[in-house]
Amino acid sequence: MPNVPIIGGKSGVLTFGPRENPERDRYWAENGIIHVESDNNSYETLSVRDFLLRLKALSDMLGNSKQAAKDLMPGDEYDRTRRFVEEGVDLARKAQEQGMPTDKDAVKEANRRRKKTVVMPSAKHQM
Repeated sequence: MPNVPIIGGKSGVLTFGPRENPERDRYWAENGIIHVESDNNSYETLSVRDFLLRLKALSDMLGNSKQAAKDLMPGDEYDRTRRFVEEGVDLARKAQEQGMPTDKDAVKEANRRRKKTVVMPSAKHQM
């Protein structure tokens, strides 16, 4: 089995959402793109750049001062959001390593790593 990184406690999947439903949105990297699926059956794809811009917006919202952000966010909301930003950067890095689908070298490498099935005739059944 390939070495799949654990993100957010799940294999390769990062979850985030509002306080009432913290696992509403699921994020994962595949073929150099970030995929997002929500509980309401919506699905979208993001480029690594767009995903990183969203993470930057969240990081800016948290601000440079932890105390100021904690005053605005109740409970452990600050820590949960900060953890999502940090794990999101790891997810973006994983997508970048996979390469963009338009990159010929990345497609060639993905095909090389894809599992292959080879059928070998047995010696007993040869004529």
